[in-house]
Amino acid sequence: MAGTATINWIETGSGKNVDGSTLPAGAGTQLISRFHLSPPSQYVVERLVPKQFWRFWGADTVETTRVDAVVDADVASLGGRYRSEPIWKLPVPDNESGVARFRAKTDTADAYSGVVTSARLWLEELVTTGAASAELSAGVPAAGLTIGPKFGGSRNFEQRWRVRVADDPWVEISILQGQAVLTHLRNLENGLARELGLDSPESMSDLPPDTLTYFVDQPLSETSLTWLLEPTESFTVDLNIQDRPDLKAAICLRVRALDEEYLATSPPRFITHVRDRLIGTDMTIEMLRHEPRDLLFRLSEAGFDVPRLADERGWSRSETWQRLTEAAAELGAPSVSDAAALAATSTPALA
Repeated sequence: MAGTATINWIETGSGKNVDGSTLPAGAGTQLISRFHLSPPSQYVVERLVPKQFWRFWGADTVETTRVDAVVDADVASLGGRYRSEPIWKLPVPDNESGVARFRAKTDTADAYSGVVTSARLWLEELVTTGAASAELSAGVPAAGLTIGPKFGGSRNFEQRWRVRVADDPWVEISILQGQAVLTHLRNLENGLARELGLDSPESMSDLPPDTLTYFVDQPLSETSLTWLLEPTESFTVDLNIQDRPDLKAAICLRVRALDEEYLATSPPRFITHVRDRLIGTDMTIEMLRHEPRDLLFRLSEAGFDVPRLADERGWSRSETWQRLTEAAAELGAPSVSDAAALAATSTPALA
């Protein structure tokens, strides 16, 4: 009996499956797929759109290219095995973010790959509030930078990133906050639209009023560090922000390779005081797409009672919880209850 159709990214140099991996820009890749009921003729490669733009762009991916799916006659398997031709080299990402993420599907839409990322500097989020520590790979020398004072308790916001490189540049590490994050998002949106051959919707220049309040506060002192980073090393950045009742802020980590003037910027984190502590999310409530935003708001209106919300919507409890989990994940909130509590700070008209 044939299995479920699958499709995977392969790095041509090593022959390894690299689904979920970050590779240097320009690396050669190939797609391998199996177990098709309907033979594919092409693979569709899609660029992932940053989630802060999903609501405004009306899409979370944009088609980038198509490559032919060729039957692999040397491998006998039920449902066939196919590979992509020609080899596809990962594009050099726009310099504003420093990363480009891709996934692929068959033109018959029976299989979807994992995500492969093109970058020259690696930024990996390791820890956010609620986790005590992060373990680096054994035997990897580590250096680090701490930004902001360390406070005990769970009310404050903490995050750790790990920085890696493919070569050995001098890098400058800094934090973007306030207006600098908004400028980054505007440049990122315009650059991505230009790269994809689209007209920029310029949504980051017409954001809702409450979202704009996140680009005013600067809870951290200006901090930057220059460091010579080797490919065998990793560098950790720990960020600490102290809680206060009215805090709304946006931050990004930026790493710039000084010799070649390329950089990487982490996705923004939006920090909000909610229920006597700080939570970090990937976007504001107003940036969330309408359906998940409305669902989280309705949960807060229902007194955080999931069975009551399920009855109101005519859904099973398991379906309701699944949808709530997906909504919280899109927001980037630590939990469904945190997401709903944040939604409760918005108004019905915005939900």
